Amino acid sequence: MTTYFDKLTEAGVAEYARVAEHWFNVYFDDIDSFTARVRAGLEHLSIKHADQKINLMAKVGLFSAELFQAMISGPEDFNPGSVVKAWERMLSVGLVHRMMVDMGDNLHVDHHLNRKMLLRHLQNDTFANLFASPAMLPVRYENAVVAVDVMKNGDEFRGTGFVVRYNGQKFLVTCKHNVDKDEGVQVQAVTTAAGAALEIGDFQRFELDVAIARIVSPVPGPSFALVDEVEVFDEVFTLGYPRVPHAESMMLGHRGEINAVVNLYATGCPVVILSNLVSPGSSGGPVLARDGSCVGMTINWLEGQWGNSDSAERMRFSAALPADKLREAIEITP
Repeated sequence: MTTYFDKLTEAGVAEYARVAEHWFNVYFDDIDSFTARVRAGLEHLSIKHADQKINLMAKVGLFSAELFQAMISGPEDFNPGSVVKAWERMLSVGLVHRMMVDMGDNLHVDHHLNRKMLLRHLQNDTFANLFASPAMLPVRYENAVVAVDVMKNGDEFRGTGFVVRYNGQKFLVTCKHNVDKDEGVQVQAVTTAAGAALEIGDFQRFELDVAIARIVSPVPGPSFALVDEVEVFDEVFTLGYPRVPHAESMMLGHRGEINAVVNLYATGCPVVILSNLVSPGSSGGPVLARDGSCVGMTINWLEGQWGNSDSAERMRFSAALPADKLREAIEITP
């Protein structure tokens, strides 16, 4: 059961995550301003050997809990409980690693900052996701997951799409079968989960059930970054608009895992097998890592039948196109 204290602490963690994100950006852009901030914090906390610690941090990326506290606080007070929780989150996700070398009790700079990972999260705008629960993903990306409403043969259908940021531009990504005008599909509306209508260009359709359109209207908030790193048993989250019997349409989330990456016989294209539920309406939705990075797009499930007609067994697997295939399509979208 979540207590009132837990909620206050988590709110503090989210607040300090925003502060940390700002100052880590400064770390890469203006090291002098960053070290001035940390020095002010060390002086406020009355921590000794400030110059030595700052030099080790600036030159070789050595770090510590007290340097993190100093960065968060600067010359002001802070909530110790929330800072400790934020530091523990830094450790658990690998943004800092404990060193094996003893720097001595006086220096107490006992961790190493994972600058490559940190920079990737800052550039992909996923840093804040590391300090929040998975329940915040559909909230934070409410402008980046969309319902694609279409007409086909006089009937209304709804699919899913999502907004990808790539090389400073934003694109709408969905499945080709959701919007294929050669199959008689007419797009009626593209609406974010927050309820805003998106203005888009023409869809470019590709063989691997991918359709890409440039986004014309502004899209507030973060968009998804494509990341290729997936392994079996990685935790993944899907968001989309599947049809739910006897219920109004709304965005649904599903938590699952990566089961395998396999090649399809017909195309030779690799697809990701997921344990997440994929059903009509959810195809074209993003497959997200825990940090909010997009590792793929859900497509039609893979289905087959084994045995003779009297004892046939049907098998169905949820599937997704990996991020690299989406990137390839975006790169050749005019």
